[in-house]
Amino acid sequence: NCTLGSHCVGDFYHVIKDIKDVTDIALKCGTASYTASWQECPFIFDAGVTQVKVPRKESELKEGEEKEKEPEEKPFDTNKLKDYDKAKKEEHDQSVSGYDGLQIHILAMYFTIVKIMYVQGAIQPLPKLIELIEPLRVDRKLHMTSIRNEHAYYSCVSQCVSKISFPLLPQPKDLKTDVLYVVGDSHSMSSAWQTLRLNNKDQPQIIIPKLVTGIKCWHLRSECRFYPKSNFDFALRTIPHGSTVIFAIGEIDCREGLIISVEQGRYASIEEGIKKTIDVYI
Repeated sequence: NCTLGSHCVGDFYHVIKDIKDVTDIALKCGTASYTASWQECPFIFDAGVTQVKVPRKESELKEGEEKEKEPEEKPFDTNKLKDYDKAKKEEHDQSVSGYDGLQIHILAMYFTIVKIMYVQGAIQPLPKLIELIEPLRVDRKLHMTSIRNEHAYYSCVSQCVSKISFPLLPQPKDLKTDVLYVVGDSHSMSSAWQTLRLNNKDQPQIIIPKLVTGIKCWHLRSECRFYPKSNFDFALRTIPHGSTVIFAIGEIDCREGLIISVEQGRYASIEEGIKKTIDVYI
């Protein structure tokens, strides 16, 4: 009987309750009789909208260009999560989104389920799930809450699904052949489940994502014990020997790791940091 506004959680549950295996080939072919049928992807109300804009430093501005004003509202800083008690976090989330703590957790679960199903290729029911979720996001500023990361992944997936040619496969077949794997951070999502024709292949290759959330080149150091490294190793073990693989890693290093490391004095310059990072990656 739990609800989010006029939405009943049971409606979402009804779509997924009989899915026992998210890797079932029927979910890629549109022949799964135990869940919602494929339908046209619904309108995504904020498609293509920049939700969080990071102001540039004065040193990055061109001559005559004025510095942008800091936004009046700032997103919940998940990096400082340990400094927030549960009540304070829920108070922030409710003041921004209007959802209480339980409702925020339910939305985070929805977003994560959609992400997992997309990565695993359980595509058939996703438009129906997106149809149920979209009204719950309108004017809620979820990108400013403690579930902004889950929301960001969902926003990416929902827009990618609208670009997919479904069914992925005209008939059930073994996906161990005619496959191109992409291992990487969230940038591996946009090419997922598309097809690519390579000159040396008789059949078009279907692109299968091997998502490693939060992976940096820096995590690939042999001594690294941070969880993305373990996730990366696991992802590689799921790829058959002799497969064609594209690696899409390094954006988080550029956006976050390198700049912070230079500011903290670990490297004398960005160039030095780039060289060290590339040595790890290669």
